Amino acid sequence: MLISAIIGFTFSNKGVTTGMKIGVIIIAAGAFAFIYQDVLAMVGIEQGEEIASGLNLDHRAAELAKATSGIDISSYSLPLQVFTFLYRPLFFDAPGMLGLIVSFENVFLLAVTIMFFAKGGLKYLFTGDFTVKTAFLSFITVSIALAQISGNLGIAIRQKSQVMLLFLFVIVKMLDDKKMKAAYAAWKEKQRKARMRARMESMMN
Repeated sequence: MLISAIIGFTFSNKGVTTGMKIGVIIIAAGAFAFIYQDVLAMVGIEQGEEIASGLNLDHRAAELAKATSGIDISSYSLPLQVFTFLYRPLFFDAPGMLGLIVSFENVFLLAVTIMFFAKGGLKYLFTGDFTVKTAFLSFITVSIALAQISGNLGIAIRQKSQVMLLFLFVIVKMLDDKKMKAAYAAWKEKQRKARMRARMESMMN
């Protein structure tokens, strides 16, 4: 999340000066260095083992997939793992009543995602402010990490609900920005017509 915030802030041009970008990077680097050891100690990882621990996801995925509600994703490609984590189960592969209930939510999320990109969402990710970039980068990175270990449906549902809030924030902000832009354009057009009307009345008088 911290790294995503740094990247989103750094690559944003709306209201962010170069000095602010440099300042945020320096402060974030100092904060990360300050909490690095505490984070490793909290999760029980010894220094020097963090890379191996981060890459050793197969065992965790296999253990989580042993549950009756599990979906074995360890053999999937990375894009399919992420899609499974975010949008499955659907109606055709729902494992039981719980999976059927969750399928309604997943269909809604899939439809919202398609709508987002159909309405220019990809362009908005590049033109949006740093909050949009930070939220989307956090959504992508966390989804990729969790998709590789969330073989159990119950765990995936709980984790996905928290991650999806980031993406829904991006969607809502895009729709709100479009609405505000349309309202501003309508106001400008109204002002232009009012000026033209006043000019014509003054010419007639």
